[in-house]
Amino acid sequence: MIPTRVFGGSLSLVAVIAGLLVATHSAATPAVELTGAEPLRRGPTSIANGFPGGNFALRNEESRLCLASEPGRYYEYDGAWRQREYNGPSDRASVVTDPGLAMFGCNGSTRQRWFFDSSGASTASGVHNHLLNAVREDSRGYFALSYGNIPAQGGIDARLVDSRSSLAARWKIEDGYLFEEGYPKSVLTYVPAARALKMAPRGGAYQRWRLQPAP
Repeated sequence: MIPTRVFGGSLSLVAVIAGLLVATHSAATPAVELTGAEPLRRGPTSIANGFPGGNFALRNEESRLCLASEPGRYYEYDGAWRQREYNGPSDRASVVTDPGLAMFGCNGSTRQRWFFDSSGASTASGVHNHLLNAVREDSRGYFALSYGNIPAQGGIDARLVDSRSSLAARWKIEDGYLFEEGYPKSVLTYVPAARALKMAPRGGAYQRWRLQPAP
């Protein structure tokens, strides 16, 4: 009987161990869905509160629309405040409103890009944990996702505020729900009928969000 030689016994064991380590690392890394028909892949490691580093889009699971900023509106005063196209400095009194929020088909545009600011640990106010839109609004810089109580509109509306403002909320995402740190029962909700974004009690429709990588 001719003996059969088995090659690479110890090497195979190393390969098996390496494979287990890779699998363990992958399982600990949050899933990030690609745009279009591309398959689900593993995204970058979470930097804080469930968010990845770099730019990403926030897609609502049910509507399949992405959260976006809209440019602020420019008004000039000539006896009455009138909205005009912004063409540079004017001698008249003028004002530019804060950017707004909207939901659009996910197309990778700059206004659909967001990033998580986890800096500020050494400051008096502590870690920022702000969700910032990637568009710099003229000299005012970046704007942060927040919300304010607007009863006339039927709830607590989401909005954008100057990232340096004390009104900027600290966010966390968990199981697809987006909420302010310490307040998991109230989550960011899209209301298609009103085309609005509100903070509403967890458990309703249009409340789950998916992070998509953005260039």
